[in-house]
Amino acid sequence: MNATRRKPRGHDPAASPASEAEPAVNIVNLSDSEFAVLTALREIGYGQVEVVMHASQIVQITRSERVRVEEVRSRPR
Repeated sequence: MNATRRKPRGHDPAASPASEAEPAVNIVNLSDSEFAVLTALREIGYGQVEVVMHASQIVQITRSERVRVEEVRSRPR
């Protein structure tokens, strides 16, 4: 699969601050499943959101979030 990567926000020096703001979403026209996908995307810090479709309908949303744990290890004396 050949996918093009988009540049992260804020890395275009010509971009104005207004263009960096998140676009408004008209939640009136969203289905419950579309709203659930947006909610999963906005709430996740690090990880992935998987959307499973069947017959052009969202049938499953899986969110996997990474949590980094830093453990302080003391050396035995």
